[in-house]
Amino acid sequence: MEKNKLIFSFACVGTVLFILYVFIALCVTNANVREFLPLIVEIFGSLVLASIVFIFSKRVEQDIIDQTHRNKLKRDFKSLSNQMKRMLDRRTSRWNFSNLGPSFYFDNSKINQLYDLLIHDSRRWENLLVDYISVFKPIKSHISRKLVYFLECTDNALVAAEKVDSYHFETRIAPALAAGKDSPYKADRESAENTERYNYLIHRAVFIEIAETEVLFGLAEIPNIRTGLSIIRGSMKEATNALSSDKDLSKFVNKLREFRSNLQKQMVSLTID
Repeated sequence: MEKNKLIFSFACVGTVLFILYVFIALCVTNANVREFLPLIVEIFGSLVLASIVFIFSKRVEQDIIDQTHRNKLKRDFKSLSNQMKRMLDRRTSRWNFSNLGPSFYFDNSKINQLYDLLIHDSRRWENLLVDYISVFKPIKSHISRKLVYFLECTDNALVAAEKVDSYHFETRIAPALAAGKDSPYKADRESAENTERYNYLIHRAVFIEIAETEVLFGLAEIPNIRTGLSIIRGSMKEATNALSSDKDLSKFVNKLREFRSNLQKQMVSLTID
């Protein structure tokens, strides 16, 4: 399209110069002017030709640059696809109760693994995907568009998870910790800290609806927390009741669960060619 416009523009310029030449040849009677007319036209023609050669050479150079960029995008996208295939072939991550960050809520799936891959190296792969979509303009169902959408949803999901943890810690855990710290005895302070850490982990498990047995195995890896299934079952019931009685916390938790469910569905829909 660009080349066609360029050719059309030069054709118009050439036509104008030809009309000007004919007009001067027919209408100008001064012999001196008529004598220099061919020279004038030759000079103008040379300038036009030089312009055509220059602009076309720039156009060809830009085409080469664009094609090189497209080829690199294809190679990089293929590299990303290969890494994703290897990642998806790995086993699903377990619930990691020692992870106190918002990504905990997306364990026991491959959500975190894919997200970590895509944001690695200052979100290099995300930048590639955005560039790939801009250049090739793939259809809506193309994997590149799905991955960009996945990143956007995961970013929002992590923010939702942070809201849950922040609200829960500020309204329930922090006040209990503060009360426990008032004891003059070190053993009491340490006991209060361990108790609230246990409660914090139990509530997080309830927020994301982890099974009791998985909670048991997950807590077994946490230092200073040793408990049985019956105790965990009772603690989770108390946490469920506390969640039901707090409308604000319930709203945050429901949003978090929606995000996790949505991301799991996206993972299922991902197909790598």
